[in-house]
Amino acid sequence: MKKKRHFKKTILLLAALLIIIGGAAAAWNMRLTEITVTGSSYYSDDELIARVFPEAKYFRTLYCLWNNQFGEQQEIPFVKSYDLTITGFHSAQIKVYEKSIIGYIPYMGSYLYFDTEGYIVETSTEKVEGLLFIDGINFDYFVLNSQLPVEDSAIFAQTLTLSQIIRQEELQVERVYFDRDLNITLYVDTISVYLGQGTGLESKLHTLKDILPQLSGERGTLYLDNYSTVNDTVEYIFKRESGAEK
Repeated sequence: MKKKRHFKKTILLLAALLIIIGGAAAAWNMRLTEITVTGSSYYSDDELIARVFPEAKYFRTLYCLWNNQFGEQQEIPFVKSYDLTITGFHSAQIKVYEKSIIGYIPYMGSYLYFDTEGYIVETSTEKVEGLLFIDGINFDYFVLNSQLPVEDSAIFAQTLTLSQIIRQEELQVERVYFDRDLNITLYVDTISVYLGQGTGLESKLHTLKDILPQLSGERGTLYLDNYSTVNDTVEYIFKRESGAEK
C-alpha cells in the first residue's frame, strides 16, 4: 500500500511539474502580435514598432514586460521618449512623445534639426519630410542641445511663423532661404517667391496659394514683398527666367 501511495504521489508530482514546465514554456512563447502606436508623425507605425522592437525577442510578452520595467528605452531619432504599455497577453500600446522640431539645416553630409528656439535637438543622416529646409543660416559651429550661434536669433521666430502658415495653407515649399538682412525667399517647384522682410506673412502666403495655379508651368521669380490689393484684385510682379514681366 505504501509503495502504491508513493507511486501515486510521484505521478502527481511529475504531472504537476510537467504542467508547470508546459505553462512556463507557453508563457515564454507568448508573443505580442497586436501593437498600436499613437503620437508618431515622423515615422509610420511599422517603422516605429521596428525601432522599439529591434530584435525578435522583444516581441515575447514576458521579455517585453521585464525589459520595459528594468531595461533602457531604445534611442530613436526625433523621439524624446515613449510609453510602452502591455495591454494583454498578445497586445501592447506605444505612446510617442516627439521632439519639437520646425526645420533642418544641411551640414557636412548630415542634417541639423532645430526647435522653435533654435536649439539643435537632433543630428541625423535621415531626411524627414514635412519639415522646412532652411538655407542661408551662417554659423561656425554647433553643440547638440544648445542654441545655434547665429547673428540674429529672430530667424528662428520667423521660421516658426513660416512653418505654421505653410502648413495651414498646405503649400509645398521645398526650401526657404534667408539672406543677411533676413529677407525671405521660398522655392516652390520651378517658382522662387520673394517675400522680403517677415511682415504680413499670413497675407502674403495666403495670396501665394491663390496665385500659384495661375503660374503653373512657369519658371521664374514671383515678387510679393510689396504686393498690394486694388479693387479686391491682387497686384503682383512675376519675372520669367528670360526677364519678361507678367
